[in-house]
Amino acid sequence: MGGYFLYSVDRPAFTRLVTEPTEADGDALATALLEELADLKLTYGKYTEELWPGDKPALSARVREHLVRPDWYAGLKAGDALIWDNVVESWNDEAGRKIGIGFDVHPYEMVSFDIAEEAAQAGAGMLAEPDFGGGGYRLDRTMAGAGIGERMYSLYEGDGLEELLRQLRAVKPHFEAMPRDEPEDEEDDYLDDESPRGQFLFGLLAAVEEFHDAGRVFWVQTDT
Repeated sequence: MGGYFLYSVDRPAFTRLVTEPTEADGDALATALLEELADLKLTYGKYTEELWPGDKPALSARVREHLVRPDWYAGLKAGDALIWDNVVESWNDEAGRKIGIGFDVHPYEMVSFDIAEEAAQAGAGMLAEPDFGGGGYRLDRTMAGAGIGERMYSLYEGDGLEELLRQLRAVKPHFEAMPRDEPEDEEDDYLDDESPRGQFLFGLLAAVEEFHDAGRVFWVQTDT
């Protein structure tokens, strides 16, 4: 099932990373990227060679410089943007542990594309594609003509997360009125309810409420 993974990261750690990354941060992210860089260049094709040096000190400095840019994607070729997205994705692995980003997955883990579409049609406009799950971070969406106007992730924090939660709560009655899955046995819990109602209430809405209340950054990762 394609859909959206419900990830989150620690907001103070995230803020520090994208404003004042340390040399250790750069080294950890560069190490992870170097493991795949040659293959990524072959796969993605259109990239800028000087942006992605093959030695760790230079790549570490490059990653740190990129993290603090006000626009992560301005001036990049399509392949460059995809390589940078791999840096972001590495937060959910060993590199993320090294930089202390506090990566976590909500217990529901994932909701389908249809749930976000249903929510958008019910009035939660922020759930509409391609913004939800494709808005990236520090991304000027007018760059679509350069082939980098849509990513495979979105990061929500602060006012953006507040507004997302407001919209989800506004359409909650729409989903509450839907039929629920009948449990197969007494041990079944809410995580087993994969109905549209269950995915919204126990997956998407619950995740956003928990991340918001905990002061975390909501990371939507698209999976096709």
